[in-house]
Amino acid sequence: MLFLTPRKALSRSVGIKLRRTFANPLGVQPIVISRTQDIDSLPADGKPFIAVTHASVLLRRLVAQPTLLGSLDLIVAHDLHALDPAYELLLSRLRWVYPSARVVGSSSSLQDATDVSSWLGAPALSTYAFAPSARSSALTTTYHAFSAPHSMGLLRSMVKPAYDAMRTASSTLCIVPSRAQCRTTARDLVTQTASNLEDSFVLQSLETVEVLAETLSDPELAEALTHGIAVYHDGLRPEEQALALRLFDSGYIRVLIAPREACWTLPVRASLVIVLGAQFVASRADHEREIQDYPLADLLQMQSLAVTQPESGAAACLVLCQKEQAELYARFLLHGVPLESSLTPDASFDPTFLSIIFADMLAGRITDRQGLVDCLSWTFLARRVQSSPAYYGEPSPQDDHLARLADRLVATLEARCAVLATGKTDFAPSRLATLYSERGVGLDDVQRIQETSLDRLVALSKSAKLAPHPNGDAANGADDASPLASFHQRLPRAVKDAIRESDPTVELMDTDEYERRILLGAWAAGRVPRGAGGLEERQRELVKRLLDAKA
Repeated sequence: MLFLTPRKALSRSVGIKLRRTFANPLGVQPIVISRTQDIDSLPADGKPFIAVTHASVLLRRLVAQPTLLGSLDLIVAHDLHALDPAYELLLSRLRWVYPSARVVGSSSSLQDATDVSSWLGAPALSTYAFAPSARSSALTTTYHAFSAPHSMGLLRSMVKPAYDAMRTASSTLCIVPSRAQCRTTARDLVTQTASNLEDSFVLQSLETVEVLAETLSDPELAEALTHGIAVYHDGLRPEEQALALRLFDSGYIRVLIAPREACWTLPVRASLVIVLGAQFVASRADHEREIQDYPLADLLQMQSLAVTQPESGAAACLVLCQKEQAELYARFLLHGVPLESSLTPDASFDPTFLSIIFADMLAGRITDRQGLVDCLSWTFLARRVQSSPAYYGEPSPQDDHLARLADRLVATLEARCAVLATGKTDFAPSRLATLYSERGVGLDDVQRIQETSLDRLVALSKSAKLAPHPNGDAANGADDASPLASFHQRLPRAVKDAIRESDPTVELMDTDEYERRILLGAWAAGRVPRGAGGLEERQRELVKRLLDAKA
């Protein structure tokens, strides 16, 4: 059995629960696969196993070794509402390689579970859809809307309504956007309680809590603990994390503050969960920072931490956020969340998706357009693009969306010089494709290098001199019969302009310089020289130097 989770941290907690549940009755010890090396610990010779893992750690190994898991009878897909590209690709791959395996999926309430159940091969009679209100215990979710933009001032203004809600709850989990905000929020809550010692959140033995607080390395966190407010995140020492969880779980204190990412790993629950701000600051690849809203999957996970406590008899979730967010979250959490494929969110392919398709082409599992369409048909994307084509930028439902997606995939790989057409619908990996694979370079890295200026590409490729051209002087295309001149002539005008064909300095270039500009300019534009003359191999040597130089 294979138990899949959407997060690495979640697989660990699930593994602990499964070990307690299944180890003794079945005599099979569940194995948690958190690293690639852990896959080798799975039993061989068809022996039964229970493996718990997340998508990223298993996906690439499964692509390289389709029979990695031997015989697989049952796949449990947990928290499908948190489906991301890696999770979707892994489930698609497992269903492709093990079509007879039974798949059991679980999710929070969805607006429409028809497509996801069809994707997993579940018959209609085996699909159970529940409304968000169908819970084992009552839960009240309320929203407190703010009109100010995301800032430290906004988060500070949220502390007072959060504090007022905490005073009426038997226990409170307060989720904040970041680790740094944990400390700031704890300090602001201490300020709120300092005016009245009777409002302290310590429930049992203040003396014991004060003694334990002295073991904390941060004086502000120690002071907060004496007021019944603990902080938990991965940046603290393990013993400090354990102390915060123990005091909160045993009822010594009433408030625990944790960052957004900890919602997937927290082993404790509370009668009240407060989401203090539903936006966070994320770093982009260009080193810029942008403000992003909490994904619905994260908000659902935070909401699930609110459970009925014996002393309170009720559970509540309070979301402090912007007005627009409050309206959106309230609608989805009331009627069920939507579930779409994230493989093509903005008409551009996810890097993981491209790399998996590329690996299949290198291995010879996909050699033509129809084979690529067949591969795509196993994805959740194939179901959703038919049901909601407008979301994926596709025309009417009557069109062959998978064929269009296949053509776009091939065009994207051709732009990276990774595949070459060998027929009307056939293609094969190029020599550069094997170079990318040998160097372990991702296609997104290839795109980044291709977008570098041609002058810099030429400069980076000069780590060694190219061998003399077999056709003599090719500068300026002087020899019209040379392969280099013929290739240059066939290039689009935009590529020729990039090579600066009309630049007067070209007249002074030697053969080596001119050849570099042509071959690297063509590579940046997704063009590979084919045929006699050895140009493809010479282009490969230049690109190899670029990859070695990490352009």
